[in-house]
Amino acid sequence: MTATAVTVIETRWAAPSRATTTPTARTTRSPGSTGHGRTGLLDFTKRLIGLRRAHPVFCRNRFLAGAEEAELRWFTPAGAEMTAACWSNPNALAIALHLDGSDDPDRAADGTWLLDDDFLVLVNAWWEPLEFVLPTTRPEASWRVEIDTYDPAPPAGSAVARCAGDRVTAGPRSVVVLRNPR
Repeated sequence: MTATAVTVIETRWAAPSRATTTPTARTTRSPGSTGHGRTGLLDFTKRLIGLRRAHPVFCRNRFLAGAEEAELRWFTPAGAEMTAACWSNPNALAIALHLDGSDDPDRAADGTWLLDDDFLVLVNAWWEPLEFVLPTTRPEASWRVEIDTYDPAPPAGSAVARCAGDRVTAGPRSVVVLRNPR
């Protein structure tokens, strides 16, 4: 079954005025499968796959571990680096991760380094929108939104460039991925 042919089966109970309580089924198409819903789930998923394929930082042969793990930079929504107290706070439901595209890169088959852009991943697990302060990651960093799971439509034209100290709102229970081109 192709993605455009995926159907969702909704089961609902018959109206209370009917003598039966037999469930009835209704078939609907997924948002990306109709002619007018091309900006729906299917297109969003294609953009996610394209982003991952285009950027080596998202498809490393190995993930950072040991000493390399210490090179990862984690931030609070206020833009401050995470501390031990932040990590142990059971009420913390938001975090930002900086992925440095030049930090310990993999090598291509021909031996060249797979250098990439930098990415900042904002994760909001709260049930309400949350404002993040963009942290200082590298001088002159200019962040642009690439993916926003709360608003899956592609960013209009050239997205607004943001720098350290600027604020970005992540919708409820969503992830925002920003890119700093090299």
